[in-house]
Amino acid sequence: MGEGFESHWDASWFWHKARQCRELASVVADMTIRATLEEMATDLDTQGNVAAEAAKSVPRSA
Repeated sequence: MGEGFESHWDASWFWHKARQCRELASVVADMTIRATLEEMATDLDTQGNVAAEAAKSVPRSA
């Protein structure tokens, strides 16, 4: 983890994907699919939080 995250794996990427899952869940009629999308969104939020914390510990290049 010494070199940090690729730009597409940073916290905002995870949070954006979580938001997309929630948007899809809001229009899906099938309750099983809706629940799965909500679970995915929660997981992606958690991953975003972990990425944000990890990014704080990585020194920035000058």
